[in-house]
Amino acid sequence: MKIQFQIEESSSLPIYAQVAAQIDRHLHASGACRGARLPDLRSLAGMAGVSLNTADRALKELVRRGICVRRPKKGAFFGLPAAAAPKALAAIYHARGLSSFERDLVQAAIYRGIAQRAATRGLDLFFLAQDADASLEFYRRQAVLAVKGVAMLHWESLDAGRELAARFPDMRWVYINYWLADFAQTPANVYGVFNDDRGGAYQMTERLLRRGHRRIALLGLDMPNFRQRAEGYRQCLLDHGRPADPRLTCLHPLAAGQDLRRLGARLAQTMLTARRSITAIFCVNDIMAAGAGDYLRQSGAAARVQVAGYDHIIPALSQEGDFSTVAVDFEAMGEKALDLMARPRPDDQKITRVMPRLIIRNNDGRGADEGGTGGA
Repeated sequence: MKIQFQIEESSSLPIYAQVAAQIDRHLHASGACRGARLPDLRSLAGMAGVSLNTADRALKELVRRGICVRRPKKGAFFGLPAAAAPKALAAIYHARGLSSFERDLVQAAIYRGIAQRAATRGLDLFFLAQDADASLEFYRRQAVLAVKGVAMLHWESLDAGRELAARFPDMRWVYINYWLADFAQTPANVYGVFNDDRGGAYQMTERLLRRGHRRIALLGLDMPNFRQRAEGYRQCLLDHGRPADPRLTCLHPLAAGQDLRRLGARLAQTMLTARRSITAIFCVNDIMAAGAGDYLRQSGAAARVQVAGYDHIIPALSQEGDFSTVAVDFEAMGEKALDLMARPRPDDQKITRVMPRLIIRNNDGRGADEGGTGGA
């Protein structure tokens, strides 16, 4: 760095102050980057034609004014490099711990969506330990880190999330996939990204109606998401002038350790034995749909009764059973959840619903999405 000095002996401004002012002017006029190293003390004194003591006093003046910094054994520098913005982070929380997450196909698909979007948004991800409070407090104490929010991947109730969200009101807590009835009562910094359960069931029911089915049974479990799917089924029938027959709907109580495939077969047998006029069974779960298909093939009714499923978590179920299904877009839910954390806006809706797509089989566009893009 070469600096041109013009020292005026007759000036009322002390020589050290002239040296300091001209260094300052050169740094700004030359567009020097913050953090640029100045010539050493002996070189500065030589350029200005002053003593080492005068040059040293000039540097001290620049330090006093915050223009330069001096580092022992390294020299003087033009200010400090601009402080880097804190590294943006998003946390992942699974109520049952990381080992459960690794075995969970749904959460793994959601995580893929989160990770893909995080890469484009410049966010790093980390998993919260079970003692979420302590983990978050640790990260918040790091000045170089900024936790934008927490993705809630699995839970049985909203209680824990409510408490955490209340303790960390500056973070966004985004629940994904499992909607619960009292979600609207969560704190203002809690958001939800859920599958449009009603919309997907409505689409599949409408598809079955358009294929000529008039007696469509619905089988599932008595749990919040499945009840919403049942509502979509009933609304579609009503909109098409065919109010739902309650005798054709069965939402079975959920029990721990239940074999859903056997349950689907048993419920299909019970339904068809009582009402042989049924031409389609819509199971709001693919495993139950696979079981219903097992029974239909064993009983010889597969030719006259069509099966449809929902979820597409395990594609092989609908592929091998050759039944149509509603494919939940778990990755899209993960992407939208990350957006809510990375780019928060005041007009963000508390609940975002992601519309699933239909995968049609049964020799009716085999293996093709309803939208015609293909997929299995």
